Amino acid sequence: MPSATGSLSQPSRVPRWKVVIAALSIGYTLFMAAWLAARNLWFDTWWPLALINTFALYLFTPLGLLLPLALLTRWRWLLIITALPAFVFLYFFGGRFLPNAAFGLSGPTVRAMTLNMWWRNIDHAAQVAAIRAADADLIGFQEFTDQHHAALAQELALDYPHQYYRPHPYITSVALFSRYPIESAEPVELPPLDFALHAVVNVEGRRLHVLVAHLSANNMLNYPPEQFVDLVQERYAFRATETERLAERLGALSEPAILLCDCNLADTSQAYVILARAATDSFAEAGWGFGHSLSIEALEFPIQRIDYVWHTAGLAALEAGVGQPTGSDHLPVWATLQFVE
Repeated sequence: MPSATGSLSQPSRVPRWKVVIAALSIGYTLFMAAWLAARNLWFDTWWPLALINTFALYLFTPLGLLLPLALLTRWRWLLIITALPAFVFLYFFGGRFLPNAAFGLSGPTVRAMTLNMWWRNIDHAAQVAAIRAADADLIGFQEFTDQHHAALAQELALDYPHQYYRPHPYITSVALFSRYPIESAEPVELPPLDFALHAVVNVEGRRLHVLVAHLSANNMLNYPPEQFVDLVQERYAFRATETERLAERLGALSEPAILLCDCNLADTSQAYVILARAATDSFAEAGWGFGHSLSIEALEFPIQRIDYVWHTAGLAALEAGVGQPTGSDHLPVWATLQFVE
């Protein structure tokens, strides 16, 4: 019989800090599971979810804290639960940190670049320096103005003797500068603003279709707060239509094509999936890292990747990267593409 004071060992208490870590980790994993389920069901058709999908990369930031804390608990089951979102991160972004598989290809190469100039940017010296540093053969410009054209057309005439630019009623437009002859070029209807062009370029005797586009912007915060929800719904609906039109145009081409685009969409959005059905994201194929190209005034570094070089069949991306600053809120994005024999 045990004594009055008791001789049986009492179960040890679980430290409170472990309980807190377990609760945070389980709650986070459940939240990520709910996001994935909602994304699978509704994607960008519900505006709050569309916003979350746009910034989905940052949903994974708690892993940097929760995974080490789960290790500290020495609970294997908790580490497994906490690691589940890490596998989701690898699914979405792991390929950005792997070597490019393109090798042993034959055929001429062409380097293409997309650059949103920012209509208020008049730092022409920085623009010219970044363009020459990238050494691209083709440059698709967005937010290109008459002032940009006046400053750059002659300055870069020897580098890019073939140029296409048509002013747009909305002040800014799109443009194409090329080292190769432009056989044809025309504006493209892309409602609501029609910021798009379609050119055919002769690259060493090969026809290459070049589309330059600027899709509807996520500038909802520039408007009164009471308009926010309506504008979010409007802009995501516009981009869905714009990407459908671009995908249809790319899919109808029987020759290789590239799309140089300030797409204003993240690679976790529904609009990205629409475009990815018709073309390949060159940075996802051959770039390294996150490839962020968009900055905001409050921060001194880019926070999101919304500028793209897309290509269709008949081309393969050998390398891709982000260029140097131009004074714009966008960084240039370039890709070296090779014609596939």
